Amino acid sequence: MVRLSNHLRPAVGRIRSDKVNRMRNINIIVRLLKSCEPSVQYKTRVNVFGESRNSRSITRFQQDIKNSVRARRLLKNRASNGYVRPVMHAYKKWNGAHWILATLADIGHPHDKNLAPVVDQAMKCWLQPVFTESVILKTPIPCWKDKAVPIINGRARRCGSQHANALYAALTLGFVDERTDKLAELLMKWQWPDGGWPVEAKFYQSRDPNLSGYDLVDWGRIDRKASNEWITVDALYVLNASGRI
Repeated sequence: MVRLSNHLRPAVGRIRSDKVNRMRNINIIVRLLKSCEPSVQYKTRVNVFGESRNSRSITRFQQDIKNSVRARRLLKNRASNGYVRPVMHAYKKWNGAHWILATLADIGHPHDKNLAPVVDQAMKCWLQPVFTESVILKTPIPCWKDKAVPIINGRARRCGSQHANALYAALTLGFVDERTDKLAELLMKWQWPDGGWPVEAKFYQSRDPNLSGYDLVDWGRIDRKASNEWITVDALYVLNASGRI
């Protein structure tokens, strides 16, 4: 019989009270806590039970994550200066610097000064003038999309997920400086009058597979008059984590 450590029992006790579901949840949690993946154990203890990231046992998990095959493979495609290839395309899906940092943050990788060049690479991408500058327009003009952020009817035409994701990764991996402040400032600047942020239709629009041959996941509203709640909740999370709200 698997026994839970004393400090985890109160958390398990808060799981749904009906007996069948409670036992099912306890069983899956025990499986997760016995996983051979340190990231799975880390996320179960930190995200499910709320254990402090600064505890001694969690710190040990993070070192295991840093030394794991998965983390090493994520970082294997680096140039001699520490940048992730392709150096000039930090947003290349799904192995550009932006996505590598987001994944490392998600799996529980600890702060590591050797990641600084990768963070620099992502920050250079998202703090280019095309994102820090804005232009007020009456209607969308395609030629402006690569020059500045269009502001139309008081609404910034900018998907908040990219900068929010970069801010989340930097905060989680322990790289906090004036650049993370700037990311937070941009997100707040782009907040729509209804309090939310929009989504970029290009990546989230659900399409008819019978017509296009493929189907993208529908992540909610993509119109120009209302914000998207998926993007909004993530933006609010990172702004809260950065002390802005």
